[in-house]
Amino acid sequence: MATKTLVVARYQEDSSWYERIPRGWSLLEVQKGREVPNTGREASSYLWAILQKYDTLADDDLMAFVQGDPFDHCPDIDIFLLLDHPTDGFRALGDYTYVSGGDGRPHHDGIPVAKRYEDWLGKPWPGCVRFAPGAQFVVTGRDIKRHPKAFYRRLLHVMHEDWNPWILERLWPAIFEVPRALRATFYCQATPVTTYLRCELPARYLPGKVSRECTVAQDDTDFWFPDHQGAAVFQFAGDWAWHLTMLALQQKGHRVLLESDDNYFTVAPSMKNTGWAKEKKDGPHSLSGHASILKTVDAAIVTTEFLAKQYRKHVKDVFVCPNAIDPLDWPPLEKPDDGILRIGWFASNSHKEDGPLVARALEWASRQKDVEVLAMGYHPPWRFPHLQLQWADLPLYRQRMAMLDIGVAPVKSTPWALCRSDLKAIEKGYAGAALVLSDVAPYDLFTDGENCLKARTPKDFLRRIQHLVQNRDEVKQLGQAARDYVARERLITQQVHKWAEAVDG
Repeated sequence: MATKTLVVARYQEDSSWYERIPRGWSLLEVQKGREVPNTGREASSYLWAILQKYDTLADDDLMAFVQGDPFDHCPDIDIFLLLDHPTDGFRALGDYTYVSGGDGRPHHDGIPVAKRYEDWLGKPWPGCVRFAPGAQFVVTGRDIKRHPKAFYRRLLHVMHEDWNPWILERLWPAIFEVPRALRATFYCQATPVTTYLRCELPARYLPGKVSRECTVAQDDTDFWFPDHQGAAVFQFAGDWAWHLTMLALQQKGHRVLLESDDNYFTVAPSMKNTGWAKEKKDGPHSLSGHASILKTVDAAIVTTEFLAKQYRKHVKDVFVCPNAIDPLDWPPLEKPDDGILRIGWFASNSHKEDGPLVARALEWASRQKDVEVLAMGYHPPWRFPHLQLQWADLPLYRQRMAMLDIGVAPVKSTPWALCRSDLKAIEKGYAGAALVLSDVAPYDLFTDGENCLKARTPKDFLRRIQHLVQNRDEVKQLGQAARDYVARERLITQQVHKWAEAVDG
């Protein structure tokens, strides 16, 4: 019969909660100053317990690891209700939505997570790891015995050194990781930014992979896709070659989805320079071809509920997967401290028609003392003083975004524009800018007066900007509220389950 052991890494915490330990679980208390020295945080206690139990562990045995106060790191989670859930590999007893970069960012900058990963596990650093703060989890005997006893002995030996206990908190999931098959292959054909947001980010966490081509192999009797894994997700396909590839993948039993972050049922001014036409006969990619492809795919993925309404006219299953932020790709937030209030509009040329909504407000702002107006990307025909920034690669783009104290995001109410996403709002919000947004569908997830201010007309934008310039204490408060909202609800780790539902079907 399988055994179940609850390991408690205790120092001086109240142990009265032991009475609540579920029936069938035996307690192994590891007391600092008794079983182990008072070094190495909970990590050394866990490793000591693993070494004590290692030789007698059966594959189906369970070991749960918690701190002396197991409720401190997850007050809203009853860990006792989670102990007996099915376990295969690492299973967190806490909020398993945190991620760590190779240098500990964004939660603990400056610790060598990547180096220890490679030193301890002997594998290349994967770019990031997912973890649950507090290092509380359940694993099976089979999980533990994937590594020899000497592996844990070696880790215990170095837990008193430097930042190793904090690093191991992030690496427990990697130590007990069960290799997972890729859930999707994303076929991209867009700009680097769109590819990053709609392919690379979900692939990073599903997991999946991204490719610009779909390789087909064949012999005298059959054909197959040697590099494809999981569901197939194609970015806004509108040409015959991709359509044939999608049909062939379906013939081989793969789930095929079409992803779109814009309304490809109406012509926008920006389409003229992108190779898209209205009819198939007029260009390599066409709106009519896009509509034809939708009739044959298994589902569509879009960015907003408003856009989903347009796509449900053509395909039954439509999944809404909003754009999201990955903190690992953003630098620590540092704003200029020079007394200048910076107001900015960062937008591509496709936002040309939106400019008049904010021009009057920004012209007024440019004449105020200690105020600077910035524009990035699209170069509007403004005659008032402003700093024009050119598009940059994503790291520099994010650094420049952090310059903003106030970020404006105007959107004109047209069939194309109303299907935009709220990308600029979540980016500026995560950069800590107070947001002034158009009161239109793309920004429905933001709340006026709570984490943004909303405006409908040029006069509305003027009044909102005037209010913030004249009440600068509110600027920081509103910027912090916007950042808090994005960090609470719009990180990729909080949104990836929607991508999983889409690709899994």
